[in-house]
Amino acid sequence: MGTRSRLLTALLALALAGALALVTPTATAKPKKTPDPSKGSVTLKAPSVALVGSPIVFTGVVKPKRARLGVQLQRKVGSGWKVVANARTKAGGRYRVAGTVDFGGIDKFRVVRTPWLTTSVHTRTATVAAYVWNDVNHMVDVDDFDKNAVTFGRDIDMAGARYRDSIVIDADSQGDSQGGWFEVDMTGLRCAALDVTVGGLDGNDPSSEVGLRVSLDGQQVAGGTYQRGQTERLVLDVRGADRLRVEGLVVKEGLNGDLGLGTPRLLCAS
Repeated sequence: MGTRSRLLTALLALALAGALALVTPTATAKPKKTPDPSKGSVTLKAPSVALVGSPIVFTGVVKPKRARLGVQLQRKVGSGWKVVANARTKAGGRYRVAGTVDFGGIDKFRVVRTPWLTTSVHTRTATVAAYVWNDVNHMVDVDDFDKNAVTFGRDIDMAGARYRDSIVIDADSQGDSQGGWFEVDMTGLRCAALDVTVGGLDGNDPSSEVGLRVSLDGQQVAGGTYQRGQTERLVLDVRGADRLRVEGLVVKEGLNGDLGLGTPRLLCAS
């Protein structure tokens, strides 16, 4: 190859290199990545029990930890989830959100960070037993009380106080040590507590004295004796029991002696 040919080849190589340089992209700075709302996590602290109608408070932390992030409290309904309440995170990603339930029972809740693209940004599912106070007057079946000695739904006076929706057990049977009784079938109701004020009615004979016996599944758990106008408030743990029995007893006979159960109620989750 002559000198002219070698020079031409070198010029062509330089020209080709220049052309390739024009079409090869230059290195640029990588753009900042937009945070993926489907990433991160949400912790949850929840109560295991609650009272119907009262706020149920859920707290936790959203990660990445930022303020003003949206969160939703959701309750399981069928196969889906219903939004109960909305809130936003505070400093450090902390949140506090509250909701209520209208009926007793077992409910499932979760908290979801919004906006969200996948289910990876919700908390664990929390199970909450919602309890409601029930009027004992309406929990007694027709065959579960002494019809000759027990009356329901009475307004009574004991120790100068008025108690509405109460139960009265006749305990003035002359010459008879047995008073009246009633029972409540709590099977499947998940009952937790009995709350009642018991005592002798203000209208009882001064010489009379009446007694009380409370049993759970055949085992006595409470009792007492009361003269006219004497009262006592009982709050009894009834968890795990299927049957509640309340008996009125004749302690001292009188012309008129009634055992009063002032506004009795049972706390149950069903």
